[in-house]
Amino acid sequence: MQEVIAVLDVGKTNKKIVLFDKRLNTLSVTKKAFPAVEQNGLLIETPDQVLSWLLDSLKLYSQKYHIAAISIAAHGAEAAFLDENGDFTVPPLSYTNSSSPGIIENFYQRFGSREQLHISTATPEVGDMVNLGKLVHFAQQKFPEQFKRTKRILPYPQYFVYKLTGKAVAEPTMLGCHTYLLDAQTRGYSSVVDGLGIREMLPEKISKSWDSPGKLLEGISREYSLPESCVVTSGIHDSNSSLLPYISSSEDDFVLNSTGTWCVAMRPSHKVELSEDQIGKMIFYNFDVFSNPVKTSIFMGGKEYQSYEMLFEKFSNQNSGSQPDDDVYLKVLEDGDKFILPSIVPGTGIFGESKGSVVEAGRAINYENLAADNCPDFFKDRKTAEAVLALSIAIQSSIAIRHTGFAEGDKIYVEGGFAENISYLTLLQRLLPSSEVYTTSMPQASSTGAAILALAAIEGIAPDELDININFQTRRVPQDDKLYLEGYLQKYLRLLENSQQGGAE
Repeated sequence: MQEVIAVLDVGKTNKKIVLFDKRLNTLSVTKKAFPAVEQNGLLIETPDQVLSWLLDSLKLYSQKYHIAAISIAAHGAEAAFLDENGDFTVPPLSYTNSSSPGIIENFYQRFGSREQLHISTATPEVGDMVNLGKLVHFAQQKFPEQFKRTKRILPYPQYFVYKLTGKAVAEPTMLGCHTYLLDAQTRGYSSVVDGLGIREMLPEKISKSWDSPGKLLEGISREYSLPESCVVTSGIHDSNSSLLPYISSSEDDFVLNSTGTWCVAMRPSHKVELSEDQIGKMIFYNFDVFSNPVKTSIFMGGKEYQSYEMLFEKFSNQNSGSQPDDDVYLKVLEDGDKFILPSIVPGTGIFGESKGSVVEAGRAINYENLAADNCPDFFKDRKTAEAVLALSIAIQSSIAIRHTGFAEGDKIYVEGGFAENISYLTLLQRLLPSSEVYTTSMPQASSTGAAILALAAIEGIAPDELDININFQTRRVPQDDKLYLEGYLQKYLRLLENSQQGGAE
């Protein structure tokens, strides 16, 4: 039988099981949705159902393949609260639940201010429960009796590892992804862990992500026809898993610009450094499989783009066609009086409290006030409007990239939705002229990263010691010297600074 690696890739709703051969070629992809269910006014996840689906699927695959390893990647905002028998005490809470202002403020009063925790854990405040430490605090407050029975707290990937092997493990990518639970300097547990009183509920040792805590439980191996020799890795955070193929393949310094609803810029680095103006914004550090810091900045670029495209559709008499040509951009740049500023959801990204607005000839209109009888004239010319929007998103991306510790000459890899937008790519290359900008395509990036860990576990070596060829396509974005952006950029930055201070020009 052919030896394969099975990866469980746990998204918020959609889950995937991906099979790879030992050369990391994708053999099979199976997807299934597991939406959260409402229970007593809270959204509850169903990881037990995901586990059953995984095991049933592996039993079917075992008829054709020899399952040599299992590796799990998952998002970083949920945890399992387990008793001594491995059963749930507190229900598996979805991070999309709302907390209460009182509980949130109590967290920061007890464990440190938002600014103090951003400095010590390299983590800003993210939503009500996306910071795992705040989710634990919520569970303590809302489920006190159930929490008293809790013996183990495990992030999502490690929950599945525990159910497969019977071993509780911790590793750096999950602890270091906006949780408040990892000290950014020592790479050990943070003061928040002790403040919450949960140190004894967490694994004592923080293992390497590619370490195997042990083989499959005998009962699972027997019931699901899986080999006793099957290796299980320690699990990995999905964003770090997506980054690992690039780390494994690139000898140069680079920034991965992953674009979608959220645009996420990530740059592997060697030390944690946050400037004063970055504290309180969505600029933070994840930690990769080698426990090295990855400076990250995010903004809702895809949401901004789609929201304005809907307005153009509504207010313009012209249909969307081909992207604006150079003549349209040259006219917008020459006029220098049309701008779209972030953010339509203030406080969600790197631009502080800047409120989304549109500026034309010095007149600013807030996003929420845009209407058919209250919109700038350039909205009615679809090509001009799309050129102004592309300029805005490209400038925001260039700012996000520079916030990652970007150095002149770094390679820029663009993946996701904007990798198909020629205007955006051309403008981004022009805004970062000393760097080479590439589009990349790796459909199963996070699953591939998890498979790399499994291969390392099988071989008993670190991922960077593997002799593998990561197969993903890159395309260089050409430099367009016809577009001079500096004057427009400086006006944009002045307007943005004014917007962040609550004013309008």
